[in-house]
Amino acid sequence: MKKTLVSIALSSVVFSGFSMAETQFHQPKVEIVNGVVSPKSAEKIFQEMDYQRAVMLYHWAIPMVGTHGWERANRIGNIEKYQFGSYTGYENLTGILTPNQVVDYLISFPVLDEPLVWEVPAGFNAGMVMDYAQQTQQQVGSVGPNRGEAEKILLIGPGIEVPENTQGYDVVHVPTRVAFLGTRNMVQDPKDHAEFNENIKLYPYGQKEKAKQLIPVLAEDTEDGRAHLQRHPRGIEFWQALNEIVQREEPQERDILFLDMLKHLGIEKGKPFEPTKAQQALLVAAEEQGFVNASVNSYSSRLKGFKFWEESNWYLPLTVDPTNQHHDLDGKASWYWEAISSAPAMVTTTPGVGSTYLGIYSDENGHGFDGCETYSLDVPDGIPAKQFWTMTLYNNETRALLLNETMNAELGSLSNLVMNEDGSATLTFSPEQNGAENWIQTNCGEDWFAWFRLYQPEQAYFDKDFFLPNVKKAL
Repeated sequence: MKKTLVSIALSSVVFSGFSMAETQFHQPKVEIVNGVVSPKSAEKIFQEMDYQRAVMLYHWAIPMVGTHGWERANRIGNIEKYQFGSYTGYENLTGILTPNQVVDYLISFPVLDEPLVWEVPAGFNAGMVMDYAQQTQQQVGSVGPNRGEAEKILLIGPGIEVPENTQGYDVVHVPTRVAFLGTRNMVQDPKDHAEFNENIKLYPYGQKEKAKQLIPVLAEDTEDGRAHLQRHPRGIEFWQALNEIVQREEPQERDILFLDMLKHLGIEKGKPFEPTKAQQALLVAAEEQGFVNASVNSYSSRLKGFKFWEESNWYLPLTVDPTNQHHDLDGKASWYWEAISSAPAMVTTTPGVGSTYLGIYSDENGHGFDGCETYSLDVPDGIPAKQFWTMTLYNNETRALLLNETMNAELGSLSNLVMNEDGSATLTFSPEQNGAENWIQTNCGEDWFAWFRLYQPEQAYFDKDFFLPNVKKAL
């Protein structure tokens, strides 16, 4: 009998200028007996295979588990069937992934076991109909086909027949059992803003009397005082959330390969999720590594088109670019780990329509932002945003609004800023105000990043005829 102990790690191989010893790939030693891997080594290899697959599955599941978090928040807020919940104001937005403070988020997660009608009133709003994996099926409101006029959307789920009379409706087929409906109310006049919220409706086709009035989801309704801790859960809870989704939804063709991988981790449709102790340990470790990978994929992305200006550290966080050749796994994981929902109008290519986002994750030295330090940003005059612009700070770990004593994590063109003589505005980010006029409070021990939004960006944005400098650390 011939025994061989083989180390799969190729420590002497050079790849693209780096030795494998430097990269330290995680690869176990393998015992081979007469040309066949021994049972003990085979068990280790299978364990390693399952671990690697689980880390990749974390990446793939990010959009769905993000949706699950917001659906859970609606349940906590007692949002009922045929009803929307509204998320408004700093306190009630503090759990959402990277929200804007100056808009209302109107959200519902209906089960599509019957034809449903979503009535969207006229007014400045931007939203979408999505499936549970946050794939946009149709844009809504000012960015939709009706360009902000009142509209009726007829939602048809899998296996549901379309009613005979669809005149006056936009018929939208959603491939998942549960839809993700959302829009942002950006109507500026207070009276018209409230009227828009009152007139948003959801009801079964031909039964408008079943529609229920929108209600706010409030932070005071939750144990931790956050209306919506929508970030992806940690540890085994991530996989428990994913199992709930797998059990409820019908398999999509795009997901068959990933669903097959899940079987070896204890998640399979029609079967209880009862992982062994070994599986639990593996899943917890994979979630931890998946979290780190997702952070790198978002904050230090290698995606094409990620950097906006070569001369500064501003990036485009939304670079999802699926084609008929690939599904853009990294692009989707990057965006949906950092944010919630997407649509073409959120990365508009048309001047005066939709919105766009610029993110910054490090200072001019390439270092992340330390909540104990003082930083500033000089926003130049003439930001090319027809509606308004905002600068918002988020916690690096939760991707949610910074919690601070001032109850504000955002400044922008609607904030009554104190302007410099040249029309620019200096924004300051620090634990103490120290005389700063346009100030967002940060917290020692809490790292942060920021998004700069432009609503209805104008031609100068697309031509890059304006420039945002780096956020600079005070000397």
